[in-house]
Amino acid sequence: MTDPLTTMELPEGGALCAVSGGLDSMCLLDLLDRWCRERDGRVVAAHFNHRLRGAEADRDETFVRDWCAAHDIAFVSSSGDVRGLMEREGLSLEEAARKLRYDFLRQEAEKLGQHIKIYTAHHADDNAETLLLHLARGTGLDGLTGIPPVRGILIRPLLATPRIDIAVYLAQEEIPHVEDSSNQDTVYARNRLRQEVMPVLRDLNPAFVSTLAANLVHLREDRDLLHAMAEKATKTAVVSEGRVSLSARTLAALPHPVAVRAVKQLLAKVDRFQISSVHLEQILSLAAGPSPSATLNLPDDLFVWREYDQLVLCPSSAMPLAFSLRL
Repeated sequence: MTDPLTTMELPEGGALCAVSGGLDSMCLLDLLDRWCRERDGRVVAAHFNHRLRGAEADRDETFVRDWCAAHDIAFVSSSGDVRGLMEREGLSLEEAARKLRYDFLRQEAEKLGQHIKIYTAHHADDNAETLLLHLARGTGLDGLTGIPPVRGILIRPLLATPRIDIAVYLAQEEIPHVEDSSNQDTVYARNRLRQEVMPVLRDLNPAFVSTLAANLVHLREDRDLLHAMAEKATKTAVVSEGRVSLSARTLAALPHPVAVRAVKQLLAKVDRFQISSVHLEQILSLAAGPSPSATLNLPDDLFVWREYDQLVLCPSSAMPLAFSLRL
């Protein structure tokens, strides 16, 4: 396996590695440990016990703890009530587990220092599965780019590495790992796709995962170009009193793929990140329409209106008093 860390620089202070004990995370931990030691840095292994698999989950935590102790690697761990969070916030089991896990990782990174980065072991097969799930459920270009290699302090250096290469590396280096029995349960969509769909795609093209990983690079380039064009178009946006405004004429003149991203960027300026494609189109229609004073009252506490050529977006709490009284 080509070392995926060779082109990376060691962040000041070292690295926090998310380690479940599975094949991919044990590979990443070993690579990061070697990489950090060669640069007088340090890696800290972080394990989150979701408490969903009873004794097996405790076995995984003990395995990672003991491995780190035997190899002089710093270790931190935590656990959480995944089912409780799922019920309280109406999340799926997977979403609740992910939220608790990433909250833990970010908290540990903060404790270690501002320059610490979080490394996770998502690999090329994970990325292919994510893309296919997005495609099956409906997605745009952003969803078709898969898992981002870098997002803030999160770094995924194995994202272009197929799982088979990781397995070969662990065998060569005689590094053990544990298996999560829930990965065999096809009640979960990802597991069903992994066991029933991916083998068919590999039959059609044995290099499917690697080919897709290479194609994702080009898709990300296309997405980034559209994003940059939208950023340029929204540079004149004005944020004031919890509202953001932009020339309706400017927005209406943009190519549709750029206009959609421009609206999303405007919404982010007032902390609104989730919006359906239907509501995006309604906002664009308002910008392009003939009425100089039309309004939209949308879900997620979002209010949009025209003031002649100005398109204004804000949470309902930031609406002008005149609109509040009218509604």
